[in-house]
Amino acid sequence: MFNRLLDMARQGSPDSKRELFGAVSELFAIGADRYNDRETTLFGEILCQLLTAAPIDDRVHASTRIAKIEQTPRALALRLADDEPLVATPILEFSNSLTDDDLANLSGSKTDDHRMAIARRVNLPEIVTDALVDHGGEAVLQTVTRNHGARFSGRGMALLADRAAGNALLAEALALRTDLPAHIVEAIIRIVSPAAMKRLAAMMRHDADRIGAIVADVTQNMAAAREIDERNRAEAQEMTLDIRRNRRSIDDVVLTLLSNARTLDLHFVLADLTDVDEAHVANAMNKPTGTAIAAICRRLDMSLSTYAEMTRARAMRLSLSRPICEAMLMEYRDLSKETATSALRFHQARNHRSVRR
Repeated sequence: MFNRLLDMARQGSPDSKRELFGAVSELFAIGADRYNDRETTLFGEILCQLLTAAPIDDRVHASTRIAKIEQTPRALALRLADDEPLVATPILEFSNSLTDDDLANLSGSKTDDHRMAIARRVNLPEIVTDALVDHGGEAVLQTVTRNHGARFSGRGMALLADRAAGNALLAEALALRTDLPAHIVEAIIRIVSPAAMKRLAAMMRHDADRIGAIVADVTQNMAAAREIDERNRAEAQEMTLDIRRNRRSIDDVVLTLLSNARTLDLHFVLADLTDVDEAHVANAMNKPTGTAIAAICRRLDMSLSTYAEMTRARAMRLSLSRPICEAMLMEYRDLSKETATSALRFHQARNHRSVRR
């Protein structure tokens, strides 16, 4: 039977292949728990052969039918997960045939619609949440943060806290988690709303003493910290004026801010001088790739040595390997100012169109 089906899958007309796809997928879904390993593998091979001829409605139906079937062949699950979002979503959200590495790779290579489905899975290990945090947009980050079956690495938590500084909804989602390290709790308390603060306390009653001590300490020091932040921001504004008036170089200012770990002020300076959103700069700095931040820095004629210092600081924060850093430096060395300027103009034009809408 299977050999005949394989021949039909390879040689049949488009119409017969479409009909065969529906029949074989239904046959597999109905009896998956009764097939042996060889039969299951053959079902996967046949369905993979037929996928390209199947219309999207049939692929969506098949994906929905087999998403929760434990025996679904991994090769078939991967093909469906790599399909359009409507087809991929059931598999990405429910299929146990995909490995953690599969989910991490798909999180890095597919769209936010695909990542949203992954973010809703019942259990998410650190390798997957790291990929979602690295590549996901705001909706993905909020979804995975609210998923209490998701586990985060220290790096993932730190990146979420950074992104939450400019996103109230993400900050509140992060505040509701019960697995936050103390330093992340402290950072979040500074930015969440009073209502979220109450929910945070309610969620962490089992550790009320620790939360109480942190809240008291933060409350006591917030005024002083705010004053320091305001002073630093005013100084950063002066730095941008000095650069524009040729009193200081971009390299001097960047190295000063890097040496004092003033990351937010560095974001401000780069954004102000290139006329892009500060959030765009922060997002570029937090990505494990260098293309976006390279365009910003090349536009300002930053030297390769200063860019290397910035890359080293990013590498420590994002746990980037040495080969990745070396590739970033080569990319920066080869990037022309004209190309960087064009890339930023495109970003600015796109943002202006979004604002008008």
